[in-house]
Amino acid sequence: MIRIVVIICLVCVAGGCSHAQEPVYVQVTQQQMDTILTRTQLELHLNPAYVFGAAGIDPGVPGDCSGKVRAILMAAGIKLERMRASDISQAKDGWRFPVVMYSAARPGAVVVMTLQKHRPNGHVGMLVESVQDGKTRMAHASSTWGFIAVVIDANKPKNYWYPKITRIRQVDSRE
Repeated sequence: MIRIVVIICLVCVAGGCSHAQEPVYVQVTQQQMDTILTRTQLELHLNPAYVFGAAGIDPGVPGDCSGKVRAILMAAGIKLERMRASDISQAKDGWRFPVVMYSAARPGAVVVMTLQKHRPNGHVGMLVESVQDGKTRMAHASSTWGFIAVVIDANKPKNYWYPKITRIRQVDSRE
């Protein structure tokens, strides 16, 4: 057991641990941000159905929650691998956007949530408004209603969405 720990420590010291590096965040232009917000509004207008595992690349085509968020970002020229919501939370494989506090989140922020205890970080949506007085709107793919916007209100103790947020990653043209 001690040998394993020593070997791991030597590898980290000799080659550097990958988790010790600072993340490189995706730089997003204002034009890309405008495309993200326009595409989100288009998807809300078209209200495509929810289909688990579907990518939903084209506007109005069914997709699941992470597929639709990825499709919106891809429409703005941000190339990302197909991921689950839990991977977005952990910033795996290109989901390099800084984590922000709820009160500082702006339109375009990717919100990761736990809706079911057995699926931590299992759902994702995108903010369509800035948080003001603890309140905002989030677009997401609902298995019942399709791609819709819901209200998140931190001030209401019985708000369904707010307590389920586990991480927010800001996709933004600002640094």
